[in-house]
Amino acid sequence: MGQRVRHLKDQGVRGWGFTAVFFVIIFGLLYLMDTHLFISPRPVIDALAGTIGITGSLLATLRFSDQYYFWIVQSVMSMVLWGVTAAQGDANLTLFFTYLLYFANDGVSVFDRGVAWFHKDNYLANHQQK
Repeated sequence: MGQRVRHLKDQGVRGWGFTAVFFVIIFGLLYLMDTHLFISPRPVIDALAGTIGITGSLLATLRFSDQYYFWIVQSVMSMVLWGVTAAQGDANLTLFFTYLLYFANDGVSVFDRGVAWFHKDNYLANHQQK
């Protein structure tokens, strides 16, 4: 499993460029949907949180470990989004605390040395087939 984990830095400018273009296109589409179809009171925060999650999903599908950076930022954006929403009286704090738990889960992936996504060399050293 750990041998199939990829990194955007190994793809060079092409990998980062594709990710950036994808991010901008998705943000534009979600912003248009939030302002014209859904009429969101917070279209920038909504579109940004959604874009980060969709980009993370794309990177997960393509098996890039860099996806976790997007999940971490997406967790923070979701906490901001639901915190602002709750402060405006439009939501309860349950969703805020749910995303706080997701953020804690993201931390496990970053700091657990047994996870191949961030610690590929360590994972391979401990899981070589004999």
